[in-house]
Order: sequence, then structure tokens, then C-alpha cells
Amino acid sequence: MPTLYRTYRPQTFAEVSAQEHVKRTLQNQLKTGKVAHAYLFTGPRGIGKTTLARLLAKAVNCEKWQPSPEGKGKPFEPCNECSMCKETVSGSALDVFEIDAASHTGVDNVRELIDGVRFAPNKGRYKVYIIDEVHMLSTAAFNALLKTLEEPPAHAIFILATTEIHKVPVTVISRCQRFDFRRFTPAEIVARLQSIAKSEDVKISEDVLYEIARHSEGCARDAESLLGQLLALGEKEISLEEASLVLPVAYTDSVLNFVEALAKNESAVAIRVLNEGVEQGMDVASFIDNVVSLLRTVLFAKLGGLERFQEAYEESILKRVGLLAATWSPVVLTNIIDNFLTARRSVKTDIIPQLAAELAVIKVCCGSVIEVVENKPIAVVAQAKIERLENTIKPEPSKPAPAKIESAVVEEIKSALSYREITPEEIRKNWDEMCNRVQEKNPSLLLVLKNGNITKAKGSQIEVEFGYALHAETVNRAKNKKSIDEILSDLLGAPVSVMAVHVPHEAVADETAAMLAEAFGGSTV
Repeated sequence: MPTLYRTYRPQTFAEVSAQEHVKRTLQNQLKTGKVAHAYLFTGPRGIGKTTLARLLAKAVNCEKWQPSPEGKGKPFEPCNECSMCKETVSGSALDVFEIDAASHTGVDNVRELIDGVRFAPNKGRYKVYIIDEVHMLSTAAFNALLKTLEEPPAHAIFILATTEIHKVPVTVISRCQRFDFRRFTPAEIVARLQSIAKSEDVKISEDVLYEIARHSEGCARDAESLLGQLLALGEKEISLEEASLVLPVAYTDSVLNFVEALAKNESAVAIRVLNEGVEQGMDVASFIDNVVSLLRTVLFAKLGGLERFQEAYEESILKRVGLLAATWSPVVLTNIIDNFLTARRSVKTDIIPQLAAELAVIKVCCGSVIEVVENKPIAVVAQAKIERLENTIKPEPSKPAPAKIESAVVEEIKSALSYREITPEEIRKNWDEMCNRVQEKNPSLLLVLKNGNITKAKGSQIEVEFGYALHAETVNRAKNKKSIDEILSDLLGAPVSVMAVHVPHEAVADETAAMLAEAFGGSTV
């Protein structure tokens, strides 16, 4: 049985979903007869690049194509009835060549193609060469193709398609008309799937179609493949219950419950939701992927971009997303997402698959997520504490004082975290231990640090003086400084940054003079 995306491949421009900017331009060129000699179609997989390339190849050789230089008449559509149209659809047209560059990467393949370009078409007006995945061609093959693209015969049209435009040489791109294809929106995918389902005489729930659209991530071909698997169930009506046999589980409710528990700092609830899903056979990696996807949606909502998700989620989910967006700041959301991305990378290697996700929950709910408040690093405390402060410190209606509330919240957080300034004495007490740890990683750096003199500490900034400029430069090198900062921060339990400065000392000058005198056989006075 042919796959759906082949069975329902559009045969006219009107049947093509989305890509309106590409369709309109091509049809206008066909109407006026001003067809280019080379095109470059670029964009993600499965969104219609090859389909439109074949439509263009069919249109330029259609026997009913009568261009009007004045651009009069309706946008042109291939008739699909003449012999050239039928041969192009069946793949037997002698003047249409479709080449997969992924399996024909060598220069010899391109030279064979070029040798045939100079001969006139067998039957149609044009010889059309469709080169799919053109970025796979070798450098030598691109160079051979370039000459033909510069000076092509009047009867030749090249249509290059690629998913990786950055791998195509600029010299090739500059000789083509470039069209950037975009991903399908969920609404466009749902509309196309509804049309196919109607043709197949199957009634499918709209919830199922939107679930397919979310899984396909804007790729129409993937969506049609998933629909084909559903139709293979043989049911005349398909709801979410039947679809769950085929579709990857989305865990939408569980994910929302999980993230809402994070927002309330209810770590026990979040971990329970996670483990209940694992007990029911849930894939932890897929669950984390869904959590990250939802948190990304919340971040966009916080930044004012929720409208882009309105077609992908039901209204009830969007309301819950909006409430979540009001809970966190963009900085906190970014750090939470980063925590779960780190957990995602550990899932496949951990003995307990959900352990990394559980640890991420603890970090998020128990204050490891850092946010900048008044230019100082302050850990995010429980949402319940902030709500308590907001309810306790309420300004008089006639005298609103949001700044005082914010200040009180900051002071409360600082107090909870025992906020303190780092002193030079604390640095000196831990300096030897820091040097010992540095020695394990970089013994030569230890010799430099031993000559340092801790002079100032302001906030998290530590100033260390060195008598030699070379020593100061060595400590300030990015790699060395990063190592020192990390070790000191760990010892002190607070973030610190060391800055080395060169301050020539009198003793250093005397020592240098003595060394020079000894070298030249003299003495100092």
C-alpha cells in the first residue's frame, strides 16, 4: 500500500498547503514566461520542496502552457491531462531528471549530467534537473556544476533542494533564485490531515489531529506518516484512546501537574507525579522532553509571545500556561530549563533513570536556582514565602508602595540566606587550602600563587597583589582564573572572583638588582 504522502502528493499548486510565498512567485513566473534557469529550495525536511520542484518541472513542459508577457490571465496550473504531464507524474518523462545527491556525490556523476545538458530536450520545452540534498555534493562536483549554472543552455532548468543551506557554496547560491520554505503551523497540518481523513472516509477526533501536529513539529510528511499508522488500525472513528496505541504518549496532564508543583515549590508532589508515571511505564527521557517543551512555552508567554502557541494547545492548557508565566521571571525559567536539559543528558547512563530528574526537582524547589536581585546573587526562595510577604506587607490603598514591598522581600531573602561580605581574612584563612587544590591541577601555577598578597575584598571581588607583572598576567589568564575562582567559591560557600594586580615592591626591586649584580660579578651598594 503506498504511503499517504505519496498517494496525496499535490498535483497542482492550489493543492499545496502553505508556502504561499513560493507558490505565488512561481505561478507569476509561469504566467509571464519569465522562468529562471536555476532555483534553490531550502528549508527543513518534509515541507514540500521536492513537491514544488516536480510541479514546476511539470508546468514548464505542460502542452497547455501559454505564457503571456503582459501577465494577463489566471495563475497557471499544469493540466495533468496532456502526455507530458502524465509522464512527469509517472516518472517516465525523458526530459525530467531527478537526482539524489546523497548517493551521487562524486564529480563523475555531475559530469555525466552536464554532458547531457547541452543536447536539446527529447519532447518537452525544457530539460529539468532536480538535485535533491544538493549539499551532499563534493567540492569537485560543486565546481563542475558551477560552470553550467553560470552559462546554462536556454533549454535547461536546474532546481536544487537542500535542508542544510550552510553547506552549499556561496558561489552556487548566488547563481540561483533562492526560496526559503518554512515549517507548517499546527492549523495548516490539521487542515491537511482532515482533508486526507475525509478522502479515506475515516472520522478522526480533532484532539488526535492536534496531537499529531505537535509530534510532527511542523513537518507535513511526518504528520502524514503518523496519520497513515492510525488509519492502519482499521477503525472508522479514531479518538485519543485508539490513537494512544500508535502515537507517542504526550503526558500532557502529568507534565502540567509536574510543572505546577515546581511553581509551588512542592518537591514531594513533583517527584510523586514523576514516579507514578515511571511505574505506569512512562519513558523518562520523553517526559523530560515534554517538560522542557512546556517550560519553553511558559518562557515565551512570559516574554509576550504566547500567541505563537495558540494553535498548538487547547484553551484550557493555555490558561494554565499563563498562570505559570506569572510565577517565574525569565531568568529563573532559563535556569530551570537548563537544570532539566542537564538531567536529560544523564537519563540513558544513570542506574535509576528518573534520578537526574528528581535531583533537578530538588534544585529547583530548594533554592539552587540563582537569580540576580539588586545586582547580587540571591537564591530563589519558596513561592509560598514570597506570597506570605506580599500578603503581610500590604500598603495603604491611598499610599501604594510597591518599592517598599520589593525591598522587604529582598531583605527577607537576604536574611534567609545569611547574606554576607567576604573579608580578606577569610580569603587568607582558605588561601593555603586553595593552593593545595590548585597544585593537583596545575603545579606551576602554585609557585605563582605563593607570591601573591591578598589586599582587598569588596563584595565578591578579591584583589591580590603580585610584585612581578608576569605573575599577575599568569593568574589573570582565563583558564587559570576560572580554576582559582571555582576552588575559592567552593571553599567559602559563596561566589568570588580573584583579580591579580601588578604592584612593584621595593623588596622586589632590591632582589632584582641583587640578581643582576651577581650575574655580572658585582655587588649592590
